[in-house]
Amino acid sequence: MNAIFYLLRASWRDTVLASLAGGISGAASIALMAMIRRTLEDPAGSNVTAMILFASFCVVVLVTRIASQVLVSRLTQRSLLKLQVNLCRRILDAPIKRIEEIGSARLLTVLTGDVNTVAHAMSLLPEMGVDFVILLSGAIYLGTLSLNLMLAAVFFCVFGVVGYWLSAQWADKYIERARREQDLLQQRIQELIEGVK
Repeated sequence: MNAIFYLLRASWRDTVLASLAGGISGAASIALMAMIRRTLEDPAGSNVTAMILFASFCVVVLVTRIASQVLVSRLTQRSLLKLQVNLCRRILDAPIKRIEEIGSARLLTVLTGDVNTVAHAMSLLPEMGVDFVILLSGAIYLGTLSLNLMLAAVFFCVFGVVGYWLSAQWADKYIERARREQDLLQQRIQELIEGVK
């Protein structure tokens, strides 16, 4: 978690821009759905202005979605680079005894596997912001259609979040065990390669 906060501080501008572009895309998508619904209810109400507005929303969704994806890709690559360079500096600054205690296999696992996992998690943060905007906009729109339906949707969203959180907590012990096994596998591979020399 500290690594994610470190990367957020270092790349906050890209994170905000990607979230903003994605949020605009989500809001425009909700506006498109509202326009489609309105047009289906009253086809005679469609005019040139409505068509231009529809086309404009389509362009906004396309451009902001592409911009958001480009920014997230750039954010992921920058985060990966910053994290790897920071870890390499910390390894170089660490006493040799500490490096030997940790073991080169575990360090290699961190540099190759864990860094990618953290960078991937970092790339999901703007997407979570986008999803939140879409959920909020959709809930507001759903509330204008039917308050009971909106309350049911909010209930199921909360139920889903709590269910996911509980299952993630349960899975943590298995993830930790898999991590230890991965460290051991990396150590055995390294021993195999060094034994061949």
